Amino acid sequence: GPAPPTDVAVSRSGESATVTWIPSPSAGVAGYTVVYTDEPGTPGYPLSVAAVLPGVATVDGLDPRSPYRFAVVAFDAEGNLSPVSASVVAPPVLRLRRVLPH
Repeated sequence: GPAPPTDVAVSRSGESATVTWIPSPSAGVAGYTVVYTDEPGTPGYPLSVAAVLPGVATVDGLDPRSPYRFAVVAFDAEGNLSPVSASVVAPPVLRLRRVLPH
């Protein structure tokens, strides 16, 4: 299969995350899948979203209070998968709405 994507990075805002990566150097890559989990301490990635563009994807419907672990997989036209990229853990999006005393 293809070589894995590299340099995965994540930025979170509210209930969405933007995942970026450097595309696989392999020829014949047909697309990418972002895989993720809301249990960063547990192996595996039960959740996934297809990337529309080669190098960036948006993941919606996240819980701002939970950390998530993200990685990216490349695939070719025959359906061969790359190894999973190095993972990135994105911490919770903390929204503190404290009223400060005047």
